[in-house]
Amino acid sequence: EICYIASDAHRCYERPLKCFVRRVWYVKPGYFVIWDHVDAAGTAGRIQNGFTVNQYDGKTDIHVRNQALLIERPRASLRAEYLYPPLLQFDREEAKLHMAYHTLSDQKVEGQWGSAIRMVPRPADEGQRCLDFVSVWNILEKGETPVQIQVVELESNHMAFETLSFEIRAGGHIERFVFQGEKAHIASSAGW
Repeated sequence: EICYIASDAHRCYERPLKCFVRRVWYVKPGYFVIWDHVDAAGTAGRIQNGFTVNQYDGKTDIHVRNQALLIERPRASLRAEYLYPPLLQFDREEAKLHMAYHTLSDQKVEGQWGSAIRMVPRPADEGQRCLDFVSVWNILEKGETPVQIQVVELESNHMAFETLSFEIRAGGHIERFVFQGEKAHIASSAGW
């Protein structure tokens, strides 16, 4: 089973972005695919596609390996793998729990410093003002094996892609995602 939602957040910023569309697919029982398209042409500030994780109790461990992160908590883990864009690294910052979803830096937030960790993927070409971010987020019970992801096709134009096609193997099924322009096509060996 799959659930889908899309949102347009380009007007959420003091100077509206040209485009900020987030698309999220949840494939039951345990992973999300997130595709963010950001076009910040004509705006100032570094584009940040970061996320914030809970650290109020000091029990969050984060391990970085290439384009992937493993976020470990006492009872479960979360694995995030960025399929696009090519990344230089992840910046790790002390943060506030309410510091999620800010695409441009230097915006005011509430909360206490140190109650969260903010991870910000840094694209290989930070000067680009139009970027696609595609990531797969896998919820893992302790000892559970993460989904297997393989990029099948990639045609890129700087930090935004023309076509991105990838397969995810999970639970005995294979899901194939094809993102092209603003369109997405998903098929599964499970029959949907």
